[in-house]
Amino acid sequence: MGSGAAGPRGSERPEHWNPLAPTEDYVPLAGASIGFGILLGTALIAAVLLGVRALVSQGPSTDQPDPNQPAGILLIFGTLGACGVAGLSCWAAMSPVPTYRRGGLSMVSAFATFVMALLLAPVNELAGPAGLALVATACGAGAWAFGRRTRRLRAGV
Repeated sequence: MGSGAAGPRGSERPEHWNPLAPTEDYVPLAGASIGFGILLGTALIAAVLLGVRALVSQGPSTDQPDPNQPAGILLIFGTLGACGVAGLSCWAAMSPVPTYRRGGLSMVSAFATFVMALLLAPVNELAGPAGLALVATACGAGAWAFGRRTRRLRAGV
């Protein structure tokens, strides 16, 4: 074995290692940022569903749902907006990460938020507003914790 350049923590790199490769480990930051984005988006979607329930309960009963009513508009644009917020917050949290990786992981965060929105449908049916409020609160607290972890990782603490 040949001796390679010493890494930031005294580790030896093999000779075939790319000298232009970053020496920073972004995996913990990426994981915390993705968790932050997904939980923030899920909390927002739960809040959107609470708003949709409130609008539906105030409107007249109908056999045919109309997507042009305020509840339908809130559901569609609120869900898309929450997915966008999840992706953008993940993008912002991963600022030291190279751009193409930030973009890919941010899209994963936005898509996972949409999947979480689908998983909130049974919560909405089974637990109602109390369940949605509980999910929104728990996901908001989780997003806050991941946000703090992301800030610590970016600061190098």
